[in-house]
Amino acid sequence: MLFFSSFYYLMCLENEILKTLYLKSIKDIKLLKENFEASLDISRILKNANSVV
Repeated sequence: MLFFSSFYYLMCLENEILKTLYLKSIKDIKLLKENFEASLDISRILKNANSVV
C-alpha cells in the first residue's frame, strides 16, 4: 500500500510490470486467509519505474 498526495494506492507487480491502483476505485475486494512476504526490493522497483502515481 502506498500513501501519496493524500491518497492511498495499492501497489503490485504483475509480470514484471509495476501497477498502482487507486483504492477508491477498487471494487469487490475479497479478504483471504493467505499471507505472503514481499520478497522484492520496493525502493529499487520504484526507482526504476517509468511512472508512479
